[in-house]
Amino acid sequence: MIAPPGRNSPSQGAFAHGENMAQEIEKLNPSGVPSTDVINLGSNSVLDLTGMPPDQIAELKRQHASGMIDLKRKAEDLKIENASLAMTLDSFNTEAAKATQANVSITATHTQNTAIGRTEVVIGNTDRAASGKLSSSAAGVPDRLLWIVGIAAVAVIIVALIIFHH
Repeated sequence: MIAPPGRNSPSQGAFAHGENMAQEIEKLNPSGVPSTDVINLGSNSVLDLTGMPPDQIAELKRQHASGMIDLKRKAEDLKIENASLAMTLDSFNTEAAKATQANVSITATHTQNTAIGRTEVVIGNTDRAASGKLSSSAAGVPDRLLWIVGIAAVAVIIVALIIFHH
């Protein structure tokens, strides 16, 4: 049974409001020995396993541990992606500053898709960079020129066949 803050399950007794989770669990287990009957779900919620068979408790704890490992892995991946983007932006800023000092024009564009979402950046000292607009290819717009040329060629062939067939 999940007990959100301020709510009590019959097996947990009364939790005092405003106390942290460690104090609340300690009240459940005054000996200080970690309880095998509780899984901390975070956000001041616990899963009370009292009365469950040991094999179910073990399976729930295995699933919880596996979920926590996955969560930590995702958090580390996001940290790496964030650090990578920060280094890329720093590099673009540095190069733009160098170009400005050398009286050279520069526009750098960067588009990145990550687990967080899509990041589009335009950095530089040109009017285009100042506008903040990406080119169609940098924005991920597909190039349909080949399709247009192909359709026009097919149309020309069909018209030619109709004209010369009469």
